[in-house]
Amino acid sequence: LQGMVMDNRVFLAGQVMPDLLTLCAGEQDAALTSVCASLSAWDQHANLESGIGLVHFQHIMEHLLEVADEWRVPFNPADPQHTPRGLNLDQPAVVQAVRQAMLASATRVAQAGLSPNATWGQIQVASSGDQQTPIHGGPATLGVYNAMQSVPGEGGKHEVVSGTSYLQTVTFGEDGPQAQGLLAFSISSDPASAHSRDQTLAFSNKQWQTLPFTEAQIKADPAYQSVQIRERLK
Repeated sequence: LQGMVMDNRVFLAGQVMPDLLTLCAGEQDAALTSVCASLSAWDQHANLESGIGLVHFQHIMEHLLEVADEWRVPFNPADPQHTPRGLNLDQPAVVQAVRQAMLASATRVAQAGLSPNATWGQIQVASSGDQQTPIHGGPATLGVYNAMQSVPGEGGKHEVVSGTSYLQTVTFGEDGPQAQGLLAFSISSDPASAHSRDQTLAFSNKQWQTLPFTEAQIKADPAYQSVQIRERLK
């Protein structure tokens, strides 16, 4: 379950990328071949090490989802798991729309000052004061289970504004519940707090935290404190 949550596979890429790369195979335009090279090198995930092909793919799909009859196999309510899929490259209008989307993406990436070798972890970040933490995950519209919404920021960065928040997985074994969890954006909004980035860094590194359940586990916490509140007698 943890693997599924943080696998960061871009589901829509599996439905579309074979056709995009087929179109790329016959491309001669230098601006488009650069985009095609990034798409080809991309691992079709939204992990920190994933390449800038993810940015191009996001731009391309934003454009294509506004195009009529773009799907080779349209959505079928009887088969929602596998449809829609494929690009309708038999239609010249769809081919033209794909090429226009690629050119527009090349322009946007250049204007943002992003290097062809940039990784997703260098682009998508969560800020706390003047500190930035690389964040994996991507748009739910692309079929990323670990959904993250980010908006353009300074220097070509994408600033995370919402998305995956509290995560918890539980195993019920003979010794009782065994839980692990994460608070993706930490607990404090004060950049000066020690708890403004600690959980965010753990999320960035995919480091699940073991959550105490038994009384002994709770009291074993080095930061454990017990406070008794009594009613003051008048």
